[in-house]
Amino acid sequence: MSNPTVQIAARSSLGVVQPVQATPDGALRVTTGFAIPLYDKTAIAYHGSTNNSSAVTYSLGGTDVARVDFAYVGGVPVADNAKLLSSQLVLL
Repeated sequence: MSNPTVQIAARSSLGVVQPVQATPDGALRVTTGFAIPLYDKTAIAYHGSTNNSSAVTYSLGGTDVARVDFAYVGGVPVADNAKLLSSQLVLL
């Protein structure tokens, strides 16, 4: 049986939050992807009453600093568990 990996975020010495992956043997490594600016709060928006996220907004001291927008196969989802097509980081 294989051990699943766990996705976490870590803050660099410059205060940048970036994705880090904990491998099954306990090692940590920076993953591919984008670095999100320093933040202290997140807000998740959904498409209607589905469980599909439309965006995650990151803010610091009440000011939005970044947003990750999500696109789904077939456009705006109307049912739960839509297949994710892409995500895009928008610095604000």
